[in-house]
Amino acid sequence: MAAIDPLLRDFVLDTSNDLVRAENPTQQAILLRLCTEQGTCFWDPSFGSTLGALSSEKIGQDIARDVEDRARAALKPMVDENAIRDLEVAASRVDRNRVEMALRCVDAGNRPISFNLFVQVG
Repeated sequence: MAAIDPLLRDFVLDTSNDLVRAENPTQQAILLRLCTEQGTCFWDPSFGSTLGALSSEKIGQDIARDVEDRARAALKPMVDENAIRDLEVAASRVDRNRVEMALRCVDAGNRPISFNLFVQVG
């Protein structure tokens, strides 16, 4: 699986414009689920998350909790399939239109996964 940059949300290329292989395919699968708008995958309309919808919704007091809940819902299939366990999601608003989400879990091979992802809101 190709590597995805969590900040840019795009594939990583090396100096010769070839795709870089992911060190941890499970982390890349998590990023794909979180960064893909739910309902846009023709083979599985339930694949993805509703995090992208937050950029056009009115921001409430519990926006950080909303981000956490949406991320957990998007990753529930991976938890149910035992691809990941011990999922922890924590979000905090860092400015007017952005929430930072910290995600930690363990993959099926007992490798820890930890990264931060910014979510555009309102």
